[in-house]
Amino acid sequence: MKTCVVTATYGCAPNKVWLYMTNPTLNSWNPTVASAEVDLEGMHIVEKNKDGTTTDIHFDKLDKPRRISC
Repeated sequence: MKTCVVTATYGCAPNKVWLYMTNPTLNSWNPTVASAEVDLEGMHIVEKNKDGTTTDIHFDKLDKPRRISC
């Protein structure tokens, strides 16, 4: 399990960053991910990679606003 906090500033609209964080397979943005399961709040993502491994990502409530800082 990974615990991630994204604190970078993005040069794009916040909705595009949120879209990627909640749907990593949209438009094949991440070619190593075969599928992803996202909980309803977008706080837990399980990515199933093409090599058979999984990436389990949890975001803390306090970190959620910082994920989309632009």
